[in-house]
Amino acid sequence: FMKQYFRDLKHNNLKERVITVKKKGVYLFSKDIAPTTTYRYLEEKQFNPTNTFVYGEKVAIITWGTPVTAIIIKNKEIAETYRNHFEHLWKIASINP
Repeated sequence: FMKQYFRDLKHNNLKERVITVKKKGVYLFSKDIAPTTTYRYLEEKQFNPTNTFVYGEKVAIITWGTPVTAIIIKNKEIAETYRNHFEHLWKIASINP
């Protein structure tokens, strides 16, 4: 499903920024597969392993355990708060894994 996801991002001219943990063994998609995705890295002590997606007025919080759990919040102020937090982390995250 990830190939389809990245194909859809490219087809819809959407860019994705991902902050992930800086450690050995973290799987990253190559530019061949994910040409519109840019990565930055945080140290483990700074990193929150719960996936958070911010788009428009929505925030999706996902845990990939068993079962997978997703919470979607539609609220402009909450989305803006999460977006501002992401921008702060993006500024302090490193560009090298």
